[in-house]
Amino acid sequence: MIEVKNLNKTYDRRRVGENHVLHDVSFTLPQTGFVCILGPSGCGKTSLLNAIGGLDSFDNGTITVGETSVSRYGTALFEAERNRSFGYIFQNYYLLQDHSVGYNVYLGLHSLKLTHAEKLRRVKQALKAVEMDRYIRRNVGELSGGQQQRIAIARALARKPRVIFADEPTGNLDESNTLNICGLLRKISKTSLVIMVTHEERIARFFADRIISLDAGRIQHDSQDWQRSGMAAGSTKSFYTGDYPETQLESENVKLQIFQQPGIDPVRIKILALKDRIVIKIDDERAVSCGTSDDAPALLEGKRPTVTLEELEQTQPEQDFLSDAEENVLAKAGGSIRFTDMVREATHMGQGKKLKAIGTKLFLLVLTVLTALSIADFITLKTVRPEDFVVTHSQSLEIQLEKGPRTGSSSSSLQAMSLEYKTAISKNAPEYLYLPSIPYDATVSGSPILQASRINLSLRDFSYAPLSLLEENTLIQGRMPEQADEVVIDRWILDELLGEDGVARNGISDISYFLGKQIHYSTLNAAPTIVGICDSNEPALYMPMDMFASLGTSGSEVISLSNFQKRYPGEFDDVTLADNECIVLPVNAGQTYWGDSTTFTTNSGLKYNIVMVCDKTDHYAKLVVADSQIHELMQNMSRMKFYVYCQDKQAVTEHLEKVGDRLSDIVRVNVTDSYSDMVAAYTEASQQRADGRVIIIATVIAVSMVMLYLLRRSDVLGRIGMLSMYRLLGIPGRKAVGIFMIESVLSSLTTALPASLGTWLVLTVLRQFGVSNLILPFGAAVLVYLGIVAFQLIVTWLPMRGLLKLPPARLAAKYDF
Repeated sequence: MIEVKNLNKTYDRRRVGENHVLHDVSFTLPQTGFVCILGPSGCGKTSLLNAIGGLDSFDNGTITVGETSVSRYGTALFEAERNRSFGYIFQNYYLLQDHSVGYNVYLGLHSLKLTHAEKLRRVKQALKAVEMDRYIRRNVGELSGGQQQRIAIARALARKPRVIFADEPTGNLDESNTLNICGLLRKISKTSLVIMVTHEERIARFFADRIISLDAGRIQHDSQDWQRSGMAAGSTKSFYTGDYPETQLESENVKLQIFQQPGIDPVRIKILALKDRIVIKIDDERAVSCGTSDDAPALLEGKRPTVTLEELEQTQPEQDFLSDAEENVLAKAGGSIRFTDMVREATHMGQGKKLKAIGTKLFLLVLTVLTALSIADFITLKTVRPEDFVVTHSQSLEIQLEKGPRTGSSSSSLQAMSLEYKTAISKNAPEYLYLPSIPYDATVSGSPILQASRINLSLRDFSYAPLSLLEENTLIQGRMPEQADEVVIDRWILDELLGEDGVARNGISDISYFLGKQIHYSTLNAAPTIVGICDSNEPALYMPMDMFASLGTSGSEVISLSNFQKRYPGEFDDVTLADNECIVLPVNAGQTYWGDSTTFTTNSGLKYNIVMVCDKTDHYAKLVVADSQIHELMQNMSRMKFYVYCQDKQAVTEHLEKVGDRLSDIVRVNVTDSYSDMVAAYTEASQQRADGRVIIIATVIAVSMVMLYLLRRSDVLGRIGMLSMYRLLGIPGRKAVGIFMIESVLSSLTTALPASLGTWLVLTVLRQFGVSNLILPFGAAVLVYLGIVAFQLIVTWLPMRGLLKLPPARLAAKYDF
């Protein structure tokens, strides 16, 4: 039973031009029967049907269906009731045009707790009832309008609903199908309630058990008793001679039968009968229809046939499954639409309009590449790459000394000042390592091109670091030094050398070329050999302390006794040296050593007693000293400039400056952290460039995203028909949203994913070959893809959110418009 009390409905409520379509409508309908809502167009018939059927909102009043009573649209109880008990037949079909007939009917069973086999059985039986079972596998879009209407009717019948709402179900059917379908609905009305909207009074008066007539939104008549007559059964496009008065005219060669509708205007006809044709001239503006005996005649002999309701019911084919309405068991709305079905539907959507689909994919490709390049540009600007600007070791501090007010200008005064400061800083100091500065240019000799003569390659923009700072696991080629004149060089320096235009770049293919090459310094014998290449991420040349003592400012080419013994194993193992003793190598000492001298004076002024003269000619050193004297030599070498290497640069800096403050009357100290200063300057410049680029990047991405939103919104609006059908059938909006979301993800898998990963791969390869410096980490490329997908999902959901808030009937009205 359905009871409606004081139902009111207004379109554009509280706006200018509001339309009050239903005025206090009240009636009660039984559990079974055929009820027709009759009235002219615009009288509120469809609005009333939609409100009762839960497809549209209403202003006020109450609607009661069985035990469920509501006073507003959209309650969960009423939604469950309509999914359990209602079936709908729409004038505009609302079918998925690109899907099969069987699938469309099957979809209508989404909310019923039935097995798959039971659903298939119902689909076949319902299609057989409307004589469309042979089209079960045909795509709906291939059928005529009348055939599609019958599919829509079968979809409603398959649910075996307690109530069928039919909105002009015969509007697209011919007379024969109208009789069949309405006869079928009439039979269903014996066990269910059928509520049909129509504006054809003849159909209502023939089939209905009750007629509710509306006019201007009010019930004018509610009748169950009228004179039911027979109904014309022939085609409405045919005319029957027996329905009109006849006049006959006859001459010798012409016999005319004239059938004339009473009350028409006179007709003037001229007829010319020839052997091969008949010429007719009519002096009239009315349409003329002609035919021969071979044509399907529009003018039939006899009276138009009629059929009574009893005759129609007797000829109606028996449909067992429609004989009794069932109490449907309600499942979760949309429950039978599984995830695999949603994926299949999403895939089907993606194969839709080819040109539009191609345009969307191309746009996503361009958008992803553009976004990836913008992000790569931003990351490149923000990334601090020490190899682009750093020329010093990260653990080094440069100390520059200047004379104080009490220091004289003589070299001895400066040396005394330097020694006093160096001695002072060594007391109670944080851990650090002292190194002198090396003033000489370093070159590597070689012949990278066979046809060219030997050339010198200059090593630039690097710092010297003690071998103790090198971790062996950073070695990538060669070995660690074993002798005092062996060094390890970082690949950073060699890559920079090979990156310069010139002979080295054109003739040397790999940094391994430098293994075994010597580093030369002007005017010096010392020429350390490169025995290893490391990747310490520092622009550093790592060498033993003996080389620092030999190459530093005011240094003398020297070697410690232990390294000298290692160089010549077994020859000098028994030799020992006191701190003031040395061994001289005359071939290298030259004028510094006189053959009858008993002492050797270094360039920094230290004196050593000569206890042995060695004639070795295969070594760079001028003298050999005790191991402890290497540090002493370095202390006396770099008077005004030197370096310290440490882990805690802040603590060491504070200590150096504190000692300088204490000795400010004799020395002024400038401590420079070149590495940190360079990093800070580069970072600040990068930040400024990045800040300027952010506006451009944000604008480009924002414009692209707006375009993507408009594109996705167009896609959604282009499929309002599908959304409308889902909502009219009671399928939850989340299912429709899920399908669109899956379609977005599937689309991105063939566009955004390969575009982002492809951009990453191309930029990585170009960077390896030095063609581009753009940085796009793999993780950033993945994030670009995920960002595109996330935004795609958002811009897909946004327009759907507003549409799905509309009642199904209003959503369908947008589709119709």
